[in-house]
Amino acid sequence: MKKLIISLAGGMLLTGFAMTTAVSAEVNYKIQEGDTVSEVAVEYGTTTKDLMERNNLSSSLIVAGESLKIDNRRVLEVKKGDTLSELACDLGVKVGDIKEWNELDSDLIKIGQELELELPLDSLKNYEEFLAQRDGQVPPKEEPKQEENIEQTTNEQTSKEETKQEENVEQTSNEQTSTQEKEVEQTNNTEEAAQTMTMEATAYTADCEGCSGVTSTGINLNEDRDKKVVAVDPDVIPLGSTVWVEGYGEAIAGDTGGSIEGNRIDVHVPTKEEANEWGVRTVEVKVLD
Repeated sequence: MKKLIISLAGGMLLTGFAMTTAVSAEVNYKIQEGDTVSEVAVEYGTTTKDLMERNNLSSSLIVAGESLKIDNRRVLEVKKGDTLSELACDLGVKVGDIKEWNELDSDLIKIGQELELELPLDSLKNYEEFLAQRDGQVPPKEEPKQEENIEQTTNEQTSKEETKQEENVEQTSNEQTSTQEKEVEQTNNTEEAAQTMTMEATAYTADCEGCSGVTSTGINLNEDRDKKVVAVDPDVIPLGSTVWVEGYGEAIAGDTGGSIEGNRIDVHVPTKEEANEWGVRTVEVKVLD
């Protein structure tokens, strides 16, 4: 009877020892700035409750730089086409590790067989994506890259086409600008040519009996006998214009006269002698403004 009690007690001690020394498989995650317990749990396929219990957290407050223990054990059901080597490669583990975890004597696995796994942190993070891709629920990872390449090529082609269009627009704009500049230059030349006229010029003076000395625009020539004023036909040269008269210089188109019509002008000079000396001349006249 005593032996039986001792055996039972020994068994209980051994069982208790096994329970207290058993350690679950875990990996450590370094907390990043802005992380929350719930976000880390979702990202690594676990629960907030498990994370808090596993790390003895009394609240959901975590600090960047510290570590969280995450359960990295997973059970994978073998599907048609699975091999140990492919699974090991996809999950970032060794074939020997899978065989050891599952007490396999060979590389042979069967459809429906459940394999116990202990995954590294990166594989743990991508485990759900691996399962979905393996089951044909999402496209392979390479396809988004191909789509990115296609999009990049399309963007490059679009950019080149836009550049060509911009160059064509710029070229057209430059051609239009050049044409407009030529037209303006031609117009200016035409206007300049139109403003240069050959006219018949006589001379008059305010130094005479019965002359008021005040022009039709109000210029008092008696106050300034040397004032250069030209009598013009307003229909040909606007009154108030500045003109240049060959042999006379710059003057103001500031007077009119009964006999001054068409291409004829009368230039003011200080004295009768100078008027007589001027006589009648054919001169070039330019309207400056």
